[in-house]
Amino acid sequence: MGSGKRRFGVALPSELADELDNVVRNFNISRSAVIEQAVNEFLVEFTHSQEPHTCTGILILFNRGHDLTLTKGFIDAYKDVVLSYTHHHIGTQCIDVLIVHGDSKIIAELQMNALKSKCRCHYIPLEQPVEPVLT
Repeated sequence: MGSGKRRFGVALPSELADELDNVVRNFNISRSAVIEQAVNEFLVEFTHSQEPHTCTGILILFNRGHDLTLTKGFIDAYKDVVLSYTHHHIGTQCIDVLIVHGDSKIIAELQMNALKSKCRCHYIPLEQPVEPVLT
């Protein structure tokens, strides 16, 4: 990435823009810093698998209801890349944390299948740490 900055317009739904305004006001940071960090995180999460490599990371799944069958299905189907996992209940929310290691394409497939199953899903690749840009 170059050291210069480029400006462009972003259209957000009003409610999302209001939430963003509240965050920047409460934390005394700029909108640009928040959006830069969000885009950086998005790119790391979703572009890490574009170049095939051996990947290590943490996959966090959020699921309404206590459906351990869903997680067990992911564990069984991707046992070659899932090193370990924990399953937690908080209210009606299931939270699963999977430690994964293996082919980046298989890990990306696991993430996409989790998203298709209506899980909220967040992948954190460990070999590309993101430096916070919020100032």
